[in-house]
Amino acid sequence: MKKFAVIVLFLAVGFGLFFLKKNFNIHSAKYYDDTIMTWDYFPKKMTDLNNPVEFIFNLTDKKKNPIPNAKFEIEANMNHGGMVPIFPAARFIKDSTYQSSIKLTMLGEWMLFITITLPDGQIIKKEVRFNTN
Repeated sequence: MKKFAVIVLFLAVGFGLFFLKKNFNIHSAKYYDDTIMTWDYFPKKMTDLNNPVEFIFNLTDKKKNPIPNAKFEIEANMNHGGMVPIFPAARFIKDSTYQSSIKLTMLGEWMLFITITLPDGQIIKKEVRFNTN
């Protein structure tokens, strides 16, 4: 009789957790380990600082499905200390494409520290390095 009561208890807890998850819309990360960010920028070489550097980011899962509507937070900084960071905006273009224009303050090697908040709430951090020379 005790075994039957224990089985019923486990089933009741299992069903309760299932319905709790459904009612409160609790979900696991859909993209977290499967997210791929590719990027490119232009111009590759700069001679002056009058024009911004244009970045294109593509965000997909491992199956190449686009991840739309993610939120990008970008901090641009040079590879040496003492510089004031730049916080450019990034906007969603379409499908998996995001774009950002960065008005640099110096020529040389730069780093982007990118925090991506996916549509399911997961947060991914990426680092991108590029050189203006």
